[in-house]
Parts: sequence; C-alpha cells; structure tokens
Amino acid sequence: LLVAASDAQLAGLSPDRTVVVASSAITPTGRMIAHPDVAYPAAEVHDRIEARSRSLSIVDSMAAVTAALGSPATANVHLLGVALQQGRIPLDPDLVEEAIRLNGVAVESNLTAFRLGRSVGAGITAPTPAPVQERPDPRTEPLDALVARLRDDLADYQSDAYALRYRRVIDG
Repeated sequence: LLVAASDAQLAGLSPDRTVVVASSAITPTGRMIAHPDVAYPAAEVHDRIEARSRSLSIVDSMAAVTAALGSPATANVHLLGVALQQGRIPLDPDLVEEAIRLNGVAVESNLTAFRLGRSVGAGITAPTPAPVQERPDPRTEPLDALVARLRDDLADYQSDAYALRYRRVIDG
C-alpha cells in the first residue's frame, strides 16, 4: 500500500475506472526500520489511494496465505483470487487455474492461494462500490469495435502515442 500511495503510482489511477484490491500487510521502509520512531502512515496511505480509485478493498493476504501455507510467497495470487471473485477482473476462474498449472511453478500452493482468495472475495464488499462496467465478450465483439476499445484502453493506460503504436501494428 505504501508504494501504491506514492505520487508516481497514483498518477496512473482514475477515480472513474480504477478499482484497488490490496493487501493490508504493513511492510516498513528502511527508514522506518532504522528509525523506529517513524510511524507507518496507514491512514494517509488509505486516504490517498481511496481518493484516486473508484473502490478500495483491503484484505490481509499475507496473513491468510501464511496461515494456510506457511509462507507469504503466494500473497499476490491470493489477491488475484479476491479481485476475480469480486468481479474486478473479468476472467473465467477455470482459465486462471489452467494458467497456474501451465506455469508449473508452485502449482498446488498457487492454486490453494487463488481458491482461498476467491473464498475471501466472496465475503468482501468494497466500500461504496461503483458498478463494474460491463465489457463486451471479445470472442463475439466485432473486430473494429474490439480494436477501438483496446486502443482506448491503451491511451488511458499510458498515452495516445502508445495507442497509436498499437493501431499501426494492427493496421500492418
């Protein structure tokens, strides 16, 4: 959360479209370790992220996967499960599990973390959530509409120049 609340990261967020699913784990900076009197700015971090996002869900992923698996190594996969279950990531959970298997790295731990995240996500309601915008199914969306939508996503993500590069590649 501390990194996510930095000016550089907040610049990429939009209150109109950004949803945040984050772990509540407090990771102190080197300065906080060297100077124990420097407090972790939890309230400020939370407020900064909440102000720049449409909704914010915070779960203790590190504690959950450590309790279940003995290590916090799969906390990000846990967060993926939470976000997917909340409808924040429009993917089929079976396809995510297939990708985890195909990756071949810590498969059982990652599957367990993902499934645990989904169960946690089923019980979480984000503070004043805005409805998740329905997106067309790319398998049935007309090609011109899909290309235009992806171009707009790239412009929002980075810049108009980046979106133009994409369009040039598509146009061949």
